[in-house]
Amino acid sequence: MLTSPDTTLTNALQFDLNDLEANRAGALSARQQAGLQAAIQKENKDFTFGMTFLVLPGIFVCGACFFLFNIPVIIGSVNFLPEILAVVGGIIGLGVLWAAFQGWRNTRGGRQIAQAITGPLSLLGDEQRQRPRFYIIIGEERFRVPWRMYEGLQLYERIGEAHTLYYVPGMRYVLSMEPA
Repeated sequence: MLTSPDTTLTNALQFDLNDLEANRAGALSARQQAGLQAAIQKENKDFTFGMTFLVLPGIFVCGACFFLFNIPVIIGSVNFLPEILAVVGGIIGLGVLWAAFQGWRNTRGGRQIAQAITGPLSLLGDEQRQRPRFYIIIGEERFRVPWRMYEGLQLYERIGEAHTLYYVPGMRYVLSMEPA
């Protein structure tokens, strides 16, 4: 069934008929793969940026304390230094494992497939938070989307009706959508 997608949906979700046909076949179009890779790079850049501003100030404070206080004498008098080092090493290890998990989750071992879910369409905007979050809801599943996508879908007249949403599993990256 090669039907033309609704223009409100194509504008809001930024897909075309070629993307939709690839998604129906369980694949991503070349344009969607490029968009997904850009989203993964942005997420990884955000994570690296956040970790930098957690780790670098910590190193700076430790270095300042070393010179401001007589740290070698203090460390020599601390009886639980191995426990402190184990906790610090554990925190660093958790950070490395978290980064590895995020990379695995985002690519699922290099497999980039489109998965479909069908159900009634609704929208949810949680604007009470400091950083508002916006969701497309299909049945019981929630997909976090950018505010531009959410805003574009607010004009859609078929909210409440059954739709099929195509997304990348693991990352839950929304690809396209069509009325069921």
